[in-house]
Amino acid sequence: AAGRASVVAPLSAVGAAVIQVLWGLANGEEPGGVALVGIVLALVAIGVVAGSADEPDTAGALDRRAEILCGLGAAIGFGFYLVLISETSDGAGLWTTVAARVAPVVVLLVVLPLLRRPLLAPRDTLPLVTLSGITDAGANALLLIAVRRGLLSVVAPVANLYPAVTVLLARAFGHER
Repeated sequence: AAGRASVVAPLSAVGAAVIQVLWGLANGEEPGGVALVGIVLALVAIGVVAGSADEPDTAGALDRRAEILCGLGAAIGFGFYLVLISETSDGAGLWTTVAARVAPVVVLLVVLPLLRRPLLAPRDTLPLVTLSGITDAGANALLLIAVRRGLLSVVAPVANLYPAVTVLLARAFGHER
């Protein structure tokens, strides 16, 4: 929230994709020559998106170092999240996605009162918050299906191309460059 989405999202995606690809390859995945070229190109594309942000620092924003550290922290979290869901069995069905949505709610119910933050979003933001939750849950369900049916080393770089959309939305709505 305090950093630039056009920097943090691509940075977190590159780091996450690297973790996921390395995990897949280390566990014996053999994506083939064309897929390996695609993986490298996808990682380069994410990196280009991450490096393209050119905006002066704004008041109240994170400094560049804090922005990078937050992005790297997110990369580690996203990276291992996809690794862990790829390791769940088909028998778990979509319960993996349900658990991934319920666990943060439980954590927030404990943490928000300690931070003296309201438990509910402001009424005027509820439609956007609801839409965000629906698209996030849908994307994660599709991601779970993809990693169960495909190679993690191939699915991860494609899934981590999402920052292109994030950067476009940050430009359109946040006026980031």
